[in-house]
Amino acid sequence: MSVPEKTISDKFNKDLQLSKSVDELERDKKAEENEQRKKIFKFRTKYYGRLFFSICVYIGLVLITIWLNKVWFELGDTVLITLLSTTTANVLGAFYIASKWVFPNK
Repeated sequence: MSVPEKTISDKFNKDLQLSKSVDELERDKKAEENEQRKKIFKFRTKYYGRLFFSICVYIGLVLITIWLNKVWFELGDTVLITLLSTTTANVLGAFYIASKWVFPNK
């Protein structure tokens, strides 16, 4: 009679061990996902900060160009409008593309 009880006990212990291993695997998976999210967050904040800095530098260059246009040289209205509008479109387009790359839709 002790033999069947032992096999039932062994099966229960094996099931318990399998249950623990599944729980451990799920915990490890969640820990890995959290680690990946942290890395993505660091990546996003790093490069989005650089993008913001680039936009600020561009705005500064535009203001310097407008100031130099009054002080140092005189560009025609058409040339100044073309210069500012095309460079603004390029910078905003690059910012949009980079934003879509850094923050993709899911």
